[in-house]
Amino acid sequence: MWLRSVYAKPVVHLLCLLPFAGLVWAAFNDGLGANPVERA
Repeated sequence: MWLRSVYAKPVVHLLCLLPFAGLVWAAFNDGLGANPVERA
């Protein structure tokens, strides 16, 4: 039933963006290392 909630779709989309947000964070904080393509 909770999947039919108005808030379910935006929450799921935000959760799916967490790995990308982690990569962006690492890119701005020099956390990708010597080979950033391998990390991605």
